[in-house]
Amino acid sequence: MSPSKLVRAASAPCLTLREEDIPDVQEKIRSHVWARDAYKKLLDSARKRVATGVQIPDRGGQWGHWYACQECGTRLVTESPTVHRCPSCDLVNSGEPWDSVPLTQIHNALAKSVRNLGVCYVLSGESQFAEKAAEILLGYSELYPRYPVRDHNQKTDTAWATKVSWGTLGESVWLIPICSGYDLIRHADVLRPAEHQAIREQLLRPAAQLILKHNIGIHNIQCWHNCAIGMAALMLRDIDLLSFAVEGDVGITEQLDQGVRLDGLWHEGAWGYHFYGMTPLLNWAVALRNCGLDLFQSGLQSMFEAPLKAVRPDGGMPSFHDSGGAPLATFAHHYEVGLAAFDDPEFARPIHGNPRDSLQAILSGVPELPPLRSASTSSTLLPDSGYAHLRQGKADCQTYVGFDFGPHGGGHGHPDKLSFTLFARGKTQAPDPGSVAYGTPIHQKWYKQTLSHNTVVVDGQSQDAATGKLRFLVNAEGVDILQADAGAFCEGVRMNRTMVVTESTILIVDRVRSNITHEYDWVYHNRGVLKTGFKRRKLKTPLHGGGGYDVVQDLRRGKPEDEWRATWRQEDSGVRLTMAKNKGTEAVYTGVGPANVDSPGIGFEAEDVPFVIARRNSRRTTFSSALQIFGSRPVKDSIVRVPVDNQDQGRAFHYTCGKTDMLIVVSLKLGVMTCGEIRFRGAAVLVDRGDANRVILCVGDRVTCFGHEVNVKPAGSVEVASDESGLRVTNRSVEAATVSVGDRSTSLPAGRTWRVPVA
Repeated sequence: MSPSKLVRAASAPCLTLREEDIPDVQEKIRSHVWARDAYKKLLDSARKRVATGVQIPDRGGQWGHWYACQECGTRLVTESPTVHRCPSCDLVNSGEPWDSVPLTQIHNALAKSVRNLGVCYVLSGESQFAEKAAEILLGYSELYPRYPVRDHNQKTDTAWATKVSWGTLGESVWLIPICSGYDLIRHADVLRPAEHQAIREQLLRPAAQLILKHNIGIHNIQCWHNCAIGMAALMLRDIDLLSFAVEGDVGITEQLDQGVRLDGLWHEGAWGYHFYGMTPLLNWAVALRNCGLDLFQSGLQSMFEAPLKAVRPDGGMPSFHDSGGAPLATFAHHYEVGLAAFDDPEFARPIHGNPRDSLQAILSGVPELPPLRSASTSSTLLPDSGYAHLRQGKADCQTYVGFDFGPHGGGHGHPDKLSFTLFARGKTQAPDPGSVAYGTPIHQKWYKQTLSHNTVVVDGQSQDAATGKLRFLVNAEGVDILQADAGAFCEGVRMNRTMVVTESTILIVDRVRSNITHEYDWVYHNRGVLKTGFKRRKLKTPLHGGGGYDVVQDLRRGKPEDEWRATWRQEDSGVRLTMAKNKGTEAVYTGVGPANVDSPGIGFEAEDVPFVIARRNSRRTTFSSALQIFGSRPVKDSIVRVPVDNQDQGRAFHYTCGKTDMLIVVSLKLGVMTCGEIRFRGAAVLVDRGDANRVILCVGDRVTCFGHEVNVKPAGSVEVASDESGLRVTNRSVEAATVSVGDRSTSLPAGRTWRVPVA
């Protein structure tokens, strides 16, 4: 659709809703209690604004990321215009930039009021709302030309520099509701022609031009830029500005095409930025649809689907990269739009059980939600973004592992390849640190260092930006088996991680190798009170001068001689780490790292997180460990290395814990490998000697077990179980395979089981 047609379609209200939509919204309010209550809440707020004088700040605001304690990272509390106190350590910040940060909230609140007043005007017909919105708009049109141009560092000549906010992103966040509100009242007969001219030429156009000068490419920030520029363009009837925001090199069509990965996650790989970028994408897509250009089929549906695959059992989102673990329900207002647009009942999941009082619910929400379906307990994969979400156990007490193997994530990425998070027994056990306010030193010193994640650090330096690769993910009943490669995470060093996940046990086999000796630090963080099965002595100096090591508190050192254990206890739950004996020298360190007090997520108590480091100096080594998830107390367990026929061919480890009895064999080279009665050619084998009595071949073409050889073509993953009636062979690959046992053969579809009677 041409920009000129879009401009013509915008002659009537279009940015938030159309005139023809108003009767349906009014009927929804009359007929449904939830909508009536939400509208009343909106009206009450608008009436308070009408009764309040308009006081627009005399200067622009500042970057919200400055508004945190420079010592501990806790968000500040405003006690007065010049006193900004840390509630954790009582440190007071005064002066700039802190004094101007609260002004950003005031500016944004005024802009939001303009939009909400406009909505109340068109739904109620009461001119007082339009008059108050006009008063705010005219106030800004008078002040905006006088505001100085500067950015978050007080520089005046950068692409970021703007007037009302700290930069082009903040200016866009403010300008979008300003445009929406103006659109709704511009036909209300409360503004004279000269006043319309002032709003358009002294406010909307110069703001859009300031934002336009900063082209940031395919990025969540550019999505905000496009929405602000485009909405202003429709109000200004400016075809050039509109073309830029729609079909330009970084317009919305390119953002949807290049910015949304094939699996639906925003390409920066952080859930916070997925939803943050989704906000202007939806706002701009709604406005364009109202003008006749429907972009909802261009990647937006998958953006709603992806979070549903990643959500934790408690409803929180994984806090990978620069993100927090906010509940998915926080973004229910997005799903109000998505449910109405795509009619997918799953999109109602974040809305159910929460107040439907958002503006999106009033304007776009379906009158009645579809019934809530049972939550899926299946493991999921976002292959293009590089995340696996492994789920075991019943929905009400599920073990969840979020695993990161994919692209770095650009400026919002973390050096965390092959890191993971663990949620079990209703609590976060092993956290990802997420991020805190970017304006605090601790963000770079800890949260964006490899040491703060559950992975491996080489020579005390954080990993390079890298993209890993998933080698396989095998989903079987009661167990998931995963293996991934870290890619070019450290020059001259290769690493792969194999994980076996059940409801109560996680086995981890990490192979790290190089041609020269390195210092490898295997790191694991867990919430709770930490106790170790070996003695430790306190150290006075950090292990390294940077890389996050200088942030660590309560650093202690132990030197266990056999397999060793560390146990973390929270209320009614805990995790025990058991690491297999290493034939070489191994030092184990414990310490405490900063908690995430800025984006805590669900059920999080802001306490620091104790962690362990297993350190080895070697050219190549294998860290093999088990995490036992327990309730009141752990059970005696053990993980030991067992021999294979050729030590250069692979590694095997036997884990026992109560009724759990598992053998994991991981190949290091291609070829046939033998471990006891098991002989196979493939990437790995899991022998589960518990109730299942099964062997799972991972990406291989043959396995000998239970006295029989099973062949697979093409190479794939199969589960072989034995009982009195013979063998049960289940295809655990994603495609059909030809499976043979002795002289018998069959084509076995994915997920299907073949019963083979054997003598």
